[in-house]
Amino acid sequence: MCLYTAETKLKTAKEDIICYKVLIHYPSSTILYTPYVYKTIKFIDMFLHNPIKADGLVRKRKQFKNYQPSFNLGLIHTYITARDAQTIITAPEYKLYQCIIPKRTKYIDGYDGMGKLTYASKQIIIQQQIKQ
Repeated sequence: MCLYTAETKLKTAKEDIICYKVLIHYPSSTILYTPYVYKTIKFIDMFLHNPIKADGLVRKRKQFKNYQPSFNLGLIHTYITARDAQTIITAPEYKLYQCIIPKRTKYIDGYDGMGKLTYASKQIIIQQQIKQ
C-alpha cells in the first residue's frame, strides 16, 4: 500500500493516535501478516501490546510526473477510520484491528490509491480486534 501526500517530512505524534490496521490471520497460526508486504507479527507481541516496528529506511518516491509523491517502504500503513480500513478486507482471513501510533512516534498522513485517509508510521501498538 502506498501513502500519497503533499507532505515532505515526517511529523512527531504529540499524543497517541488511534488508527486501524487490517492483518491476515490464518486460524491455525500464531502469526499474523500485513497485507501487501507480508511482514510477520507474532500473536504474543500483539497480545502483550508490544510495539510493532517498521523495517528498513523510509522510502519516498514519485511514480509519475504531475502526481504527488508516495511513501511505500519503511513505514507501517494504517487507516484513520475503521470504515475505510474495511474496504480492503477481501477474505475471511483478513481481520480488522484498532491500533495506536504511540506518542513521540514519527508518522505522516495522506491517502491511499483509492482516496481513503491513511497514516504511515515507524511503529504501532495493536490494541484489539474489531469484530465485523
